[in-house]
Amino acid sequence: VIDNLDAIPFPDRKLIRQDRTLTLTEKNDGEKIASVSSSRGCLFNCIFCTGDHDVFSRGPRRRSTWHVLYEIEELVAEWHIQLLKFVDAEINTSEIWLQDFCREKIERKIEVPWGAIIHAALIHKDTLQLMKKANCREIWVGVESGSPRILKEIQKGITVEMVENVFKWAKEAGVKTRAYFMVGFPSETRKDFELTLSLAEWLDADVYGCTILCPYPGTALYN
Repeated sequence: VIDNLDAIPFPDRKLIRQDRTLTLTEKNDGEKIASVSSSRGCLFNCIFCTGDHDVFSRGPRRRSTWHVLYEIEELVAEWHIQLLKFVDAEINTSEIWLQDFCREKIERKIEVPWGAIIHAALIHKDTLQLMKKANCREIWVGVESGSPRILKEIQKGITVEMVENVFKWAKEAGVKTRAYFMVGFPSETRKDFELTLSLAEWLDADVYGCTILCPYPGTALYN
């Protein structure tokens, strides 16, 4: 496990043929899109998730804000990207880090728009407003279910009220939203599913994603 993530060199984007990805995104989405990772690991223990705990083995470790911004500046200068996507399990593991990142991005006049996964339990209205000022275009939220019982059962670490607040605050700030849902939990009833449908309708997200549950080997759900 590498504690100091700033010690890791930036990805060699020529080696991994970043140009092919940019050509594809420009064709499909009309703009050049690249990704950056600002952290490894996750604070939470959702019973369906395998990636962050199995791959990174423990809780989140973060790169410094200046290190991330330096990489972004390089992406803009050398690859002329038009949208940045963070691939972190959640960008707001530390809300203080996220606020510092936004302020520094503004101060350094790095104007490229960006998007990231947000965990609904760790965000506040003022942070979303600051993110908008730092040209955050969209946030992606793993809602999973509209049933409080299911959310508790899968150890998601959120409540329906937290989810509603995030989408309400994002809309007020002018940040686009994407809502991810899952169906097919072992104990899910028709009533649970109807609660999910009701919540999805209420959220009025810009984009929806719905996944049928897959019990990956190694997860608590699979066991």
